[in-house]
Amino acid sequence: MQTSLAFDLVEQIELADQILAGREDVLEPRDLPGPFGTVVRAVESVLLVCDMGAVLGGDCAVWKYGYVARIIREIAIVLSAERLDEFIRIASDSGFDELPTRLGRRPKLLHRDTQIRVDIFAGGGSSVVAGKPVPTRIPHPGKMAAQPGRLRYMDLPSLIVLKLTAGHSQDDADAIELLRANSEKMSSLREFAANIHSDYAAKFDVLAQLAREQIDH
Repeated sequence: MQTSLAFDLVEQIELADQILAGREDVLEPRDLPGPFGTVVRAVESVLLVCDMGAVLGGDCAVWKYGYVARIIREIAIVLSAERLDEFIRIASDSGFDELPTRLGRRPKLLHRDTQIRVDIFAGGGSSVVAGKPVPTRIPHPGKMAAQPGRLRYMDLPSLIVLKLTAGHSQDDADAIELLRANSEKMSSLREFAANIHSDYAAKFDVLAQLAREQIDH
């Protein structure tokens, strides 16, 4: 295994099958099977040393909230922006390597033992995502169910808004699948997005309509 992006198709399918088979037992991120659980526990050890909390988003959270066909390739976490440097410094002494990134892009770590990448989002920091300005900042992890010393799944409304913010085709597809899987919560999810910014409400409506059309078919 060279990097998380270099998993061959067989490895991806086998791991996806393991995760799906154990879905009922995966109550917390640390319960994920295989190398991803290993990385989550390594992240938690750093959080414990730093006495900070973080939330898990990305592929893992999308799967957790109902898009069970989503293949998990990497770990994505949201940390407090003001403690980002401290986390990276401790992680570099605890089994992670910092990967080179372009100026203005979010930091990334590589877990040495598993070669799985960890993408880090700065909560409460700059209102820039993937090098582009967005209407609002990524929320502080404390507003998304974070607890000191633990890596918790971010809540579903926050995950949906982050997907709306990202603006990539895969993020839009994830949002549609999440809305399909949580159709009974569509109204409250829209209200949450609208309360954050009107731009998010408008995009939510477009994706929600696509989700409803797929449900009808």
